[in-house]
Formats: sequence, C-alpha cells, structure tokens
Amino acid sequence: MIDYIIRLVDQTRSHSDILLGASPRATLALSKTSRALAAIRNRDFVLPDDVKHLAVPVLSHRLILKPQTELRGITSKQLINRLIEETPLKLKDDGE
Repeated sequence: MIDYIIRLVDQTRSHSDILLGASPRATLALSKTSRALAAIRNRDFVLPDDVKHLAVPVLSHRLILKPQTELRGITSKQLINRLIEETPLKLKDDGE
C-alpha cells in the first residue's frame, strides 16, 4: 500500500491544476491514518479502501491550487477525488 500512497501523493505534485502539492509529511500522515483506520476495523493490514477513504480529509487542506483552478470553481477535494480515480492500484507480481 505504501507504493500506492506514494504514487497518489506524487500525483498532487505534478497535476496541472495544483500550484503546490502534498509534502512528504502528508505521505506519512496518510500512511499512519490508514494504518490507524485498519486497526480500528480490527485488521493488521491496510486496504486500498482505507487509503481512499482518508485521502480527501488528510490531503485536501495541504494543497495550494492555481488561481485559475479556483476561478473555475474546482476545489482541492474534487481534485483529490479525481486523483483517486486516476491513480491505479498496482499489485506486485510474485516474480518481482
């Protein structure tokens, strides 16, 4: 899951509507909160749904959008949701 979290956060740094993306500390926060949610749900492993569930509240306030993006009425929450949809979950093969 850490690879998925890293790729998701990295997308915030290269998206054309975002002036300043999420930091490495945001990556750690999303990882820690995802693990906490899994523990609350009596699991010792994180599911993609845990990460997706927490991505908006953990990341959206950490982004600075471009002025043009804000003028178009696009919010950071909308962008995070779009990035969740666009970032594929890659599972490692046994051969890797």
